[in-house]
Amino acid sequence: MILYLTLVLEMDPSTARTLNLLTFLPCALIAVLFRWRQGAVDFKALWPAMVGGCVAAFLLSRLSMNLDTGLLKKLFGGLLIVTGLRELFYTKREGQ
Repeated sequence: MILYLTLVLEMDPSTARTLNLLTFLPCALIAVLFRWRQGAVDFKALWPAMVGGCVAAFLLSRLSMNLDTGLLKKLFGGLLIVTGLRELFYTKREGQ
């Protein structure tokens, strides 16, 4: 969605990211509610993940204001490569 908004509609990248987030949050909430009704969401396991994610997002967003954006781009690119390689070569073990 961000690529479409910035490349096709020529929207400011900051505005495109904000619109993408505002679109994603309600969709994610609805998806969680449906999965919860199906019994697939364990809130005891979810709360620590939610709190940890919010704390990490806050702290890292504050930290990123003091870092060079080039370094952040390289770190994110490395994360994408490692994640992509893991997805390509990961094999499910017996009993999982």
